[in-house]
Amino acid sequence: MTAPAYYSIRDVCDLLVISRSTVKRRLAEGLFTRVKIGGSVRIPRAEVDGLMPRKRRRVA
Repeated sequence: MTAPAYYSIRDVCDLLVISRSTVKRRLAEGLFTRVKIGGSVRIPRAEVDGLMPRKRRRVA
């Protein structure tokens, strides 16, 4: 399965481990691009992927 081209606000919260109010504030400040699809706010995947925390490798 491939990742969607756009994420919902909830998806961004989960992926970046930040609150809904932080996402909305960043949208209002213009730090995230807002795209309206069918009346819903979406954020482009490319923007979010660049901000996602990298997975840490465990050292045994």
